[in-house]
Amino acid sequence: MLPLMNAKVITEIQAFDILFGLTAVHVGGGGVSGSEGAVVISVTGDDGDVRAAINLVESFKGEPPLRLLKRHCADCFAPPPAFTSGTDAAKDVGTVTAEEAKEIRQCIFAGTAEDELPNWFHKRDPAE
Repeated sequence: MLPLMNAKVITEIQAFDILFGLTAVHVGGGGVSGSEGAVVISVTGDDGDVRAAINLVESFKGEPPLRLLKRHCADCFAPPPAFTSGTDAAKDVGTVTAEEAKEIRQCIFAGTAEDELPNWFHKRDPAE
């Protein structure tokens, strides 16, 4: 998951309507061996619009996944101020300093050494 603050969520279903004027229905989802997060969507509409949608989707199929870097929990103090701007510590100033963020501990793993994290928290090597 990639959190974005103050963003408007547009689903794939909505995108097909916005971009092509198509009616879209989620048919299935999930996957294994690199297809995790895959979705199957059925669309209806004018042939030209359907073909344009298929061409767009096929143009980005197979894109590599985003490579996100996680801060080490041992020296992580909290997420950015946008996450904490509604907390009691930030009501007067609107943002949270690093010192305040360390006290708030937005994440239960903040300050935890990597070897002390639960097993499920570590990235696993893919099966061969």
